[in-house]
Amino acid sequence: MKLRGLPFSATKEDIVTFFADRSLDFPLAPLTHDSIHIVQGADGRATGTAFVEFLNPDDAKRAMVKDRQVLGTRYIELFMSSREEATRAANGGR
Repeated sequence: MKLRGLPFSATKEDIVTFFADRSLDFPLAPLTHDSIHIVQGADGRATGTAFVEFLNPDDAKRAMVKDRQVLGTRYIELFMSSREEATRAANGGR
């Protein structure tokens, strides 16, 4: 899943907490830091985009209820994504 609009200061722990919403009808499997990639620009700074790999496709679909909810002072847009898109982003679009 692609997250867009993150605060530039967002950490992996912030993203874990964002998705650890106990109010969901069916709680998601906990995320690990290894399943989160925060995209950095050529200057090494966060771009406000991250990719999250959920344990299974059903968790990713259920996580979409968090679309346009707030993390810090920013609302976060969620998009279904692929591992290939995340790999391209990690490699600077190459």
